[in-house]
Amino acid sequence: MSKAESIKQLPVLRTVLRHRYDRLFARARGMNLFRGVYPDFAAALAAVPATKPVGYDTPETGSMYKDRLSKVVDSDYAPMFWLRGLLAPGSRVFDFGGHVGIAFHAYRRYFPFPEGLTWTVCDVPAVVEAGRQLAAAEGAKGLQFVSDFQQVAGADVLISFGALQYLGPDQLPRMLKHFGADKPKHVVLNKLPLHPSKSFVTLQNMSAAFCPYQVFRRDQFVQGIEAEGYELVDSWTTAESLYIPYPTGHSVPRYTGLYLRRRG
Repeated sequence: MSKAESIKQLPVLRTVLRHRYDRLFARARGMNLFRGVYPDFAAALAAVPATKPVGYDTPETGSMYKDRLSKVVDSDYAPMFWLRGLLAPGSRVFDFGGHVGIAFHAYRRYFPFPEGLTWTVCDVPAVVEAGRQLAAAEGAKGLQFVSDFQQVAGADVLISFGALQYLGPDQLPRMLKHFGADKPKHVVLNKLPLHPSKSFVTLQNMSAAFCPYQVFRRDQFVQGIEAEGYELVDSWTTAESLYIPYPTGHSVPRYTGLYLRRRG
């Protein structure tokens, strides 16, 4: 085949590869895959294959990440560094999207938590139930669970590690605005898919289910938090990444962590 003939075959090859990826995306388990670019969650939901449940609130998600309960990974060290200096006796941590208390269970093995610490995890009901059972079995003093962030006010430290992308572009600023004068003094975020120039939604196959997945434009994301009275203190990158095979230009090769402190 000549070079010219090979070039003519490229569109056909791209179509074949796209169809193969679509089939893999629809059925794969044990893999973390992303597909497509959409303007909002509604458009992403309309493109969900009919092969799995939709959303994070399923019994299977409560049993995920068991290997993370007793150890940390590279991306945990920056949040642990900041939390170790921020937590004091009687501190109140609000862990938004903290699953079954993964950070609580893992971090306490690496540095001592202060006396009287209250660590409240907010997550979907199926995960909260699994977290309560685990906390009871582990005798996890100070760890509690809620399913509605409005049940928590007056937290000293708000943390969220890899959860905000499941809630849309403006959830965190709205949450902070809701707290009013009770806004936390410190906000520690990790595993954020921040893109340098684009804000969009993609669709994730998280093995157990499909989920719409928000990718944030970095400057807009940070400015939204700063508008609620915070200043950016530190930023770091993590090994987590997001690859979208088509269309090109939307992948995020390294996720981001942020520490912001309330002004005044």
